[in-house]
Amino acid sequence: TATTVGYGDIRPGRKRSRALAVVIAFFGLMVTGIIVAIAVFAATEAFSAQVDVSMLKSELGLTNGQ
Repeated sequence: TATTVGYGDIRPGRKRSRALAVVIAFFGLMVTGIIVAIAVFAATEAFSAQVDVSMLKSELGLTNGQ
């Protein structure tokens, strides 16, 4: 509820409070975006490493038992 105001939620009434709410919402979105970007980067790196190992094994003629 940092970026939305639903039924029964408190809402800022003063200008300072509203400005602070905007800053908090922006910061929350930024942090969420950074976390998602790190997760996507890690998944891409892991997938890329797996593909490289698979390609190397197939080029060398190795099977799962070796």
